[in-house]
Amino acid sequence: MQKTLLRDFTNSSETSPNKVLLGTNLRSGLPQSGVSRKLEPSMTNEIIFYTQISSIFAFIVAIFGLYRLLVSQKDASIELLKEKNDFSEATPSRDTHASSIILQDIQPFTIFLRYGPV
Repeated sequence: MQKTLLRDFTNSSETSPNKVLLGTNLRSGLPQSGVSRKLEPSMTNEIIFYTQISSIFAFIVAIFGLYRLLVSQKDASIELLKEKNDFSEATPSRDTHASSIILQDIQPFTIFLRYGPV
């Protein structure tokens, strides 16, 4: 006569928490239905600790990376505005140049209208 070991391991203090054999034949020690599983804690305190430390480190690296990116974008914008300002000061604007050409063309007519034919 073969006996099987089937226990509720939540209230049992006799069994080791690391190994649970379900449906084991007591004589041979082999599993009857081929079901044997080892219960190990999947997340120990050490794993949780190192995971949290690494996630905090990754968060800080991401924050400083984003900050560096924003600062470089700001510096590039300032440089672009300086170059645009220098370029606009170096070359006369189209409006000023065009208005001066128009004034030079109209000047003889304005003299004629003011003083009459010369």
